[in-house]
Amino acid sequence: MWEFPGGAVELGETPAEALLRELVEELGVTVAVGEPINFAFHRDDERDVILLFYAARIADGEPHGLMGQEVGWFASPELAFLPTPPADAELIAALVADHREE
Repeated sequence: MWEFPGGAVELGETPAEALLRELVEELGVTVAVGEPINFAFHRDDERDVILLFYAARIADGEPHGLMGQEVGWFASPELAFLPTPPADAELIAALVADHREE
């Protein structure tokens, strides 16, 4: 499945700091994190998850999968056709809708 990079916030971290750490660990890039642009709530059998989606731009490095994962860039309309985790569905729907309004 394709998923947005990121992960759990560790004790003592802000969500933005967690995103910075996760992008270094997962993709080998340093980013400039902007404001949150959206959020999603997802409940599964194990837990409740709140996902925060931030605007960000790569400040240093070239993204590559440091954990064996593929990396891809997709236009907003293409996201609707990718297999993704259920927790990402709300953001994908918003991105596709925003693209249609442009």
